[in-house]
Amino acid sequence: MSEIKTEIIIKANHMKVWGILSDFKNYSAWNNFLSNVSGNLIEGERLKVTISPPGGKPMTFFPALLTIKQGNELRWRGKFICRFLFQGEHYFILEYLSEDGTKLIHGERFSGALTFIFNLFGMQKKTLKGFQMFNEALKKKIENV
Repeated sequence: MSEIKTEIIIKANHMKVWGILSDFKNYSAWNNFLSNVSGNLIEGERLKVTISPPGGKPMTFFPALLTIKQGNELRWRGKFICRFLFQGEHYFILEYLSEDGTKLIHGERFSGALTFIFNLFGMQKKTLKGFQMFNEALKKKIENV
């Protein structure tokens, strides 16, 4: 198992951050990494998620929404062929810091027999860079609104 975990402080109330983070239909307007996310924000629903890692080709997945905690947490889990080969659990956690401060914890846990290939071919570094780009774009979108 391996994990990518990033953090960023956003100067905004956590509910404002949640509003932008949970508005999938507008993702493509402000970020290039999670370039397309579509589906209903309902636990158990399948999403269509296209990621465009820097220096890599866009990839589309159909993860299931695992957790939706209004204003606090969003998780989905996708797999490649089957969960024993390769599986990723993507998460966003919002920590309340103050009325105008929120910490975004954005990461993914990878498991399965092919996880070593993901790391071997540098996909983990590209994905980390993509997460950081997403975080910065979210911060810019919210703080400049």
